[in-house]
Amino acid sequence: MATAQIDPELTANLSPPRIVEAASGTLAGFRDEFGDTQFLLVKLQEAHDQLQAGLGAIEKAAVQKVQPSIRAMGFETAMMSTNDLGAVLESAASRGLVRLERLRWLLRNDPYFAMPLRKRTDDATFMDRISVGRAVNKDVVLRHPNISKLHAWFELDGAGNVYAADAGSTNGTYHNGERLPPRELTKVHPGDHMRFGSVECITSTADDLWRALRAG
Repeated sequence: MATAQIDPELTANLSPPRIVEAASGTLAGFRDEFGDTQFLLVKLQEAHDQLQAGLGAIEKAAVQKVQPSIRAMGFETAMMSTNDLGAVLESAASRGLVRLERLRWLLRNDPYFAMPLRKRTDDATFMDRISVGRAVNKDVVLRHPNISKLHAWFELDGAGNVYAADAGSTNGTYHNGERLPPRELTKVHPGDHMRFGSVECITSTADDLWRALRAG
């Protein structure tokens, strides 16, 4: 089956070029390269060229997947009827479509920089955390006056779920509009809105990003 064509209107607002190039290929190929992590899509702001410059410099660094630091949450086995299972699957599919349409809308209206949430290999500190901050030695460098040197961090559990924590920053870390308490982990789902100071971001899986870049 032929790969659906990428939408040039959407990719025009997405950087870096290597992510766009990888997304132009097959979903299987994109999964091979990025399927082990989520993306943080950082909204680029006018008059703050240093934001993109900082992201671009780090994007070229050697990276690796962060080590899980949290035990996967326990779960209980529950019996579910066929009707209940159908409703759950239908709801999940609906949420997935909403995420795709939201990503497409965002990319049509503003430029974004896609950063895989991975650990820089030249930073030997806190191998179980993906650091976010203004300092150039952080895993995600946000060169903006509203960002603290160490602003926040992400962690993973054994099931691949993502969690975020504020590092006691001056201007706060926000998850879906709610300010995070300092140094307390909050689970982050694909499609969630994150804000570090005044820098807005959206989280995405590799699958969602690949599909969103194609016309619905």
